[in-house]
Amino acid sequence: MLKVLYILIFLSLSSCSKEKTKENAIRTASDPYSSSANTPRRFNQKLAEKDPYTLAFGVEELKNNEYYITVNIVPDEGSYFLSPLSSKAYKGTFQIEFYDTKKLLKVSKDYLESPASIVEVDPFSGLPAHFVRQKTTYKQKFKIRSDADFEVLGKVQFVIEPKCTMENYTFRVYRKDGVMKIELPSC
Repeated sequence: MLKVLYILIFLSLSSCSKEKTKENAIRTASDPYSSSANTPRRFNQKLAEKDPYTLAFGVEELKNNEYYITVNIVPDEGSYFLSPLSSKAYKGTFQIEFYDTKKLLKVSKDYLESPASIVEVDPFSGLPAHFVRQKTTYKQKFKIRSDADFEVLGKVQFVIEPKCTMENYTFRVYRKDGVMKIELPSC
């Protein structure tokens, strides 16, 4: 009886290892989770994935220490997002936000949007919403309260559809030696 038990355990263990071999053999190079020996993956390695939009930042000088932060966004064909002009009831609308600016900057709450977004009925809520499906530029005015050099961080966030992911970009606006610049930190 003991010999039969040992044989059954041995057979079940050997059948498990054969299934693993079959599973690995079925995977292909197009499988992002492939365990190919030629392309080792680290635990925290992200998959290469193209964003369904392009994004560009800029700073436009006005007068009297006033500037616009400009964000150009171009959704790919079939992608869209909600304009900041949509009702505040919607979560994930396009937003530009500066961090801890009370002493350094006075930031307008209004956005300029060009071209104007299209009002459509949201299929989920049945309410009107401003959908953006084309290249759009957003501008938000801010005034610098001092002539000194400074640095302030901010973020742009929005939900891109139909991917349905919250996109976040941290940016840095600074003035050094009288020259205003904006950049995306590398990490």
